[in-house]
Amino acid sequence: MTTAHPRRGFRPVLMGLAIGIGAVLGVLGTALHAGIWVIGETQGGLVLPWGAALALLICLLAQLWIGLRADSVVESTTMGVVTFSLVTVTMVWPGADQLAVPYSAEAMQALPGPTIASLVWWFGSVGVTFVSMLAVRWLIAREPLPAEGSDAGAEAGVEDGVEAGVADRAEDSTADSTGAGVDFGPAPGGTVTRP
Repeated sequence: MTTAHPRRGFRPVLMGLAIGIGAVLGVLGTALHAGIWVIGETQGGLVLPWGAALALLICLLAQLWIGLRADSVVESTTMGVVTFSLVTVTMVWPGADQLAVPYSAEAMQALPGPTIASLVWWFGSVGVTFVSMLAVRWLIAREPLPAEGSDAGAEAGVEDGVEAGVADRAEDSTADSTGAGVDFGPAPGGTVTRP
């Protein structure tokens, strides 16, 4: 009979990676989100925020990786929260040296492309975090728990004759009317008796 191992518990190294990578992604994504294409006129053209889309894709892949690696949604969510926190700081940073354009009617009229890209990056970082949480939870639920003895050490035991010991015991037992094996064991004289 095999028993399943419980899911892995909290691992500080993976949590540290989630926080560190989340911070790097917040900075990297803020730099990337400025990449935009405007088709048509600057004020009224179609804005394609390709930089924000690329940054969000990178964030989604990183959050899926850490969540599946940790076998938990906690690390994935932590990474997303750290990224969103840094993006929020860039959105509300006071002064003229801003890395993202906060939304206002004036900003939307003067700089529609950068404003839309900043909004896509800001709200998208929250959306990506929720999507990765749901995806990691769904993927973990679909994955069967590893069985005890499924590692390399247990497999070597089967090759070394453990399987033969099980087969020997099976020969020494017979089935009763319910189909379960009954082991009569060795007789006092050292031989196995069978009914």
